[in-house]
Amino acid sequence: MKHVVVIGCGFAGLTALNQLVKSKQVKLTLISKESCFLFTPRLTELLNNSVKEKYAIKSVSEVFGNGIRNRIKFIKDKAIYINLEKNYVKTAKKAMGYDFLIMSQGAATNFFGNKTIEDNAIGYKDYKAVLKIKNTIKKSLQMAAKPELQKIRKELLTFAVIGAGLTGIELVCSLKEFVAEEIKNYPLIGEKAKFMLINSSKDIAEQLNVSVRRKIEKYLKKNGIEVILDTKAEDIKKNGINEINGMVKEIITSKGRIKASAIIWTAGIKANIIETYPKLPLEKNNAIKVTSKLKIPSYENAYVGGDAALFIENNKALPQTAQVALHQGNHIGKNILRSIKGKKEKDFYYAYKGTLIVLGKKYGIFAHNKLVFGGKIAWHFRNIFYLYRFWKMTR
Repeated sequence: MKHVVVIGCGFAGLTALNQLVKSKQVKLTLISKESCFLFTPRLTELLNNSVKEKYAIKSVSEVFGNGIRNRIKFIKDKAIYINLEKNYVKTAKKAMGYDFLIMSQGAATNFFGNKTIEDNAIGYKDYKAVLKIKNTIKKSLQMAAKPELQKIRKELLTFAVIGAGLTGIELVCSLKEFVAEEIKNYPLIGEKAKFMLINSSKDIAEQLNVSVRRKIEKYLKKNGIEVILDTKAEDIKKNGINEINGMVKEIITSKGRIKASAIIWTAGIKANIIETYPKLPLEKNNAIKVTSKLKIPSYENAYVGGDAALFIENNKALPQTAQVALHQGNHIGKNILRSIKGKKEKDFYYAYKGTLIVLGKKYGIFAHNKLVFGGKIAWHFRNIFYLYRFWKMTR
């Protein structure tokens, strides 16, 4: 029986396990410091409460507690060292050997080495961030309702998202809806909240075609969200200890300064690093460059998937998205089973299925090449598809 060790329980790790668990020829171990699987495409909907937690978060014990999945041994720990020559993994508490390894350890917010930005902005990658955003907004509104703080009410009611990729776009729409509901509890505020989406590039969501970008821009403008382009956020600092212990912060940009109370950073992610021997060269965003079969070069039994993998296709790196990770996890799982059966492994080819975008509670956009449609129909299509996908992955 071959032992497969999977590091990380995100899209790549879970979908690989769903393939591998079909075979009785493998012993499976999952190492993850997280005890839950998070369906990250629905993260912004957890913020505006348009989806219940049970449809986006499931504990690992629930996922692997029934049926054939109960053969998977789950170790809640952090993988800290991998010896690729001797085929073993160390966690903080133990070490274990493997016949096959899948590195799918995920990613964290990339603050690009700026400690003050890290300290003063909210990184947006997990459910803890959603809870932190909610708490920050509630506190800002409580402060804004106080008559003695009227002088800084405008700043307390200003909310900024830095990074106008799809995550930032979806987030700012969800953020606006959450604030709109919460502010009803404070009728004395008497002012409108302000929302800004700041991006260093000259356009939003540059991976999308122009018609989709303009459609999104039109929606943002209609809903009172200010889009600030070609403006780099260089630093974020607390705006003085006298202003309610730094509740108001200042974004120092390439074009001036902006004061806000809640600042969320969606301007990039970087793969989580695990020390290896031999030391692997890391590419942009700490990713590991992989072969056509999603393997670490020179190591036939070690695979990398999801945010941790850099896969080049048609001279371009695949994006670090859930859709890519899911396809990679499936492919890795199937290839390991092929290898165990003595069959030839297959190269990975990414089949783009389109982009599903949510802009608030009842408005969505579906885009695939020249096919684009938006509105409630797209929102419902996305909702049904993601309910099915979550069920299929975790049933």
